[in-house]
Amino acid sequence: MAMGPWIIPLKVTGSVISIVGIITNCLSLSYFIRKQNKGLGDKLLMLLNVCDLLVCVMYMPYTLSTLYSMNFYTPVITGVILEIFFHCTVFATCLISVTRAIKVVRPFFSIRGSWVAASFFLYCLCETALQTVYCWYYLLFLRKYNDRFVYALYYMTMAMHSTITLNVITVFISTMITAYRLMNSKIQGTISESNRHATVTILILSTSFCLFNLSVIFYFVFFLFVYFGILDSSETTYNLIRVFYYITWNVIVCANSAVNPIIYLTRKEDMRRHVSETCRTMVGWFKTRSRDSGINDTGSQNNRPQESNVGLAMRNLNAHNPRLDIENCPDIIPDTSTNL
Repeated sequence: MAMGPWIIPLKVTGSVISIVGIITNCLSLSYFIRKQNKGLGDKLLMLLNVCDLLVCVMYMPYTLSTLYSMNFYTPVITGVILEIFFHCTVFATCLISVTRAIKVVRPFFSIRGSWVAASFFLYCLCETALQTVYCWYYLLFLRKYNDRFVYALYYMTMAMHSTITLNVITVFISTMITAYRLMNSKIQGTISESNRHATVTILILSTSFCLFNLSVIFYFVFFLFVYFGILDSSETTYNLIRVFYYITWNVIVCANSAVNPIIYLTRKEDMRRHVSETCRTMVGWFKTRSRDSGINDTGSQNNRPQESNVGLAMRNLNAHNPRLDIENCPDIIPDTSTNL
């Protein structure tokens, strides 16, 4: 199965989704920045918002480099940076889901924000180091084929995808625990309405995350089956792996990051109000700029030097009688230089 015809439509779709994601994430991020008295949940959602924005922004350089780059360095480097941002998004979602599950199961347990920040920083640091080593080995592999590089790339690929798979499984388990606890609390009436609304929002966010990342798990499972010989290394198997790979890194990654702020928008009334006010402000600003530009153009025309009445009469006479040279007829022009 030839994969050439698949690439361009997938990348065009991913580019459109990334542009939508940039707009939606900028609007939602402006809401989180302006919000006062942010709790741990709001800060984690803001962190996820920043990671989603970085994923959508980085997708365009990655796509352009894979299509138009004249060397193999740029696509590898941009792809590694995109994957780092994607891993940060995955772990941020995992933190949101786990902290919400703890909050629902243990309502009086205090989660320290410094611990959450330290875990996110440590994860990003380890992931960046792993991706840097992977990028270095991959560039060496492209320059000179070596079995040692092949095994190293296999092991690092399994390590990177295993972290994503573990995060997805953790989010799934946390979502199930939260949903079960929420159903019981609904019967017992032990959770307030505002807390229930926030919990449902996190459940929707986690469920969307798990659904979008099923392709990553399928890709990792097929990769393991082929590596350990469970599946035959046939052309059909490799084409199937490539299908999951292209769909994941050209559509799913950006789609997940673009959908998250839409979920916030549908669940938060104050965010909808903020986005509406922001859009009205932007439209009003553009209208004011266009009106000022029109006024400046009109003013520049009105500021042109006006033609005197005498000059206008001379031009009209020349237009009606081409034989009459007004400049050679001094009697027509009144003498205004006489001193009284």
